[in-house]
Amino acid sequence: MAEKEEKELFYSNLSGTSAVEVASLTLVGTLVVFLRSQLQPWLIVTKPPTKKHSCFVFVIDFLTMILPMVTSCTYGSDHIQHVLVLLLVAAITLHLIQPGDLKPSVHSYLESSVSSAKLPFISSLRLCVLFSTTISILAVDFHIFPRRFAKTETFGVSLMDGGVGMFIFINGLVSSEARTKQLPSGLVSKLSKVQSNMMTSLPLLLLGLMRLLSVRLADYYQHVSEYGVHWNFFFSLFFVRIISSLLFVIIPISFSGMLLLLVTFTYQHLLTNCGLQEYILNGPDGTGSRIGWISANREGIFSCIGFTSIYLGGVSIGRLLFKKSWSFSGCVRLLGCLWGFTILFWCILNQLPSYTGEVSRRLGNASYIVWILAQGVFSLATFLLVDIVLAWQQDTATKSDTDMFLHLKHPANQSNLLLGVNAHQLLFFLLGNLLTGLVNLTINTLTVSNLFSFLIIVFYMALLCSVTTVMQYKGIKFKFL
Repeated sequence: MAEKEEKELFYSNLSGTSAVEVASLTLVGTLVVFLRSQLQPWLIVTKPPTKKHSCFVFVIDFLTMILPMVTSCTYGSDHIQHVLVLLLVAAITLHLIQPGDLKPSVHSYLESSVSSAKLPFISSLRLCVLFSTTISILAVDFHIFPRRFAKTETFGVSLMDGGVGMFIFINGLVSSEARTKQLPSGLVSKLSKVQSNMMTSLPLLLLGLMRLLSVRLADYYQHVSEYGVHWNFFFSLFFVRIISSLLFVIIPISFSGMLLLLVTFTYQHLLTNCGLQEYILNGPDGTGSRIGWISANREGIFSCIGFTSIYLGGVSIGRLLFKKSWSFSGCVRLLGCLWGFTILFWCILNQLPSYTGEVSRRLGNASYIVWILAQGVFSLATFLLVDIVLAWQQDTATKSDTDMFLHLKHPANQSNLLLGVNAHQLLFFLLGNLLTGLVNLTINTLTVSNLFSFLIIVFYMALLCSVTTVMQYKGIKFKFL
């Protein structure tokens, strides 16, 4: 059997896993942040760090954050609970054996995050989603990556299905709309804002075109039912940003929650009652044909509507988070609010498929939207819980009338690895895509042993992290436009 046909079978007809297992996998990210924070006191230096010390911190960062995430979706995939317990026990042990004269300097390595510097729990979430997604896009090509974690064919949930939605959710969470009270009044000013958003989003369109061209020139395998013949995720990200900007010209940002409901209900109505779901799944003639550009890319085009709802959900929650500075007591109340939303979304998700169908990333239906919102708010709550625990450890809790996160920062002890990735997220993701293509063009990933596969993935992540770390250390800034 030809390699292309083998890969077609390898990626086809997958049904995913449970939402609980996906949630468990995201907890790995939460716990590696907690584990890394407990190591921070030992990494404090009173003088400017030397190259040797910076290399040492890089290795520690990689071993405590990246390696556990790689392991959890490869060798440790059948033992996630054990991985979680091991990480938690290690973090607690490190805290208990800390000498009394070591003052914790927690989350200082996240201080200079690109767009959420005052909210470390958002920075933590962004980094962990990016790491998980970048690991998955290469690991999915090997047998060591469980098929239940790969993108589902039509219905179901999986780690990679969740990664797609979480990427969109976080884009909305830290967007300019989430951090802006209101758009300037007047149609001209609003359209100017749309034009500005379009210009800042152009790199995504260019990256989508580059990926399309490279796939064609290299005759690279592409699973058509994922996004369509010509479409890819970069195009989806671009159009979601443009669609949301246009919607906010008509409806004020303060009504983003209502806009989320309106878009979701309208799109689900079209799917269920107007034949759109049948069209997306089976084409215009019911045989799955892809005649015409819209039909050829119907999954990518129409799922953008569902992705827009997820983006709007991120904007709505972001507006709550970026509304003010957060004292310790305010963070505790916020945590209760996030857990309340988490329970609400999971309860809705438990009943919704009876009315809208099972979760489907391919359709971007209401069940998928609610699942991503549930997963997103749950992740925010767990990362915020870690920050609250750390604030309590550092006695920040006693400063009830001040910004809790201000006292969690320590600029003398920042990780160049995390700062570098945070400052060059799009570059990091692009390089991950390029290296993934290079690996697949160089070797037949389906014939590689599990051990060699694991080593390739680890080396790939080490290379990506090294590039952005060196850029951070050297003060190199990279912009696409």
